Amino acid sequence: IGIGGGGADDWEGDIAEIILYEEAHGVTERRGVQSYLALKYGVTLDGSLNNYADSSGASIYDLSITAYDNDVIGLGRDDATTLDQRVAAADADILTLSTNDDFTSDNQTATRPQFTDGQYVVIGRNTANVTQNNYTGELDTGLYTERIRREWRVENTGDVGAINLKFTGFDETWAVITDTDSN
Repeated sequence: IGIGGGGADDWEGDIAEIILYEEAHGVTERRGVQSYLALKYGVTLDGSLNNYADSSGASIYDLSITAYDNDVIGLGRDDATTLDQRVAAADADILTLSTNDDFTSDNQTATRPQFTDGQYVVIGRNTANVTQNNYTGELDTGLYTERIRREWRVENTGDVGAINLKFTGFDETWAVITDTDSN
């Protein structure tokens, strides 16, 4: 940031946010800031960080389970970092999360309920394609006829409760099926 002489290294683009601190941060503090920025702007962190963390350093999403480290998004509140994320979507995924049934209004819309400090729901997906239909693996075929192969893993910190999900490209006849064996 500054005034430049028009060289090849000049920045051409938008800057969403600048964060300044009076002292250098250690690993725990940096991980909290990186997680704050990733959740706020819908950017997935590099898996080498091992996890998303809140401002105290506590894990809120484990990236070491690499099958589900794609398009990680989340809702949550961390008063120490001013994170108050009430709607989230990843550009490359079909899933949008919200604290209510409004998936299009601004994150801070007054009618959107907010979490309490320390509550998070963070979701990552596998790499499976959503267009692979007629798949019946791990499916009760007495209740359902097919499912997509894409799966999401959820971590709920602080007992979040109900959230709203929207799957772009699917009508209202879908169902969420839980799988606790992680495959």
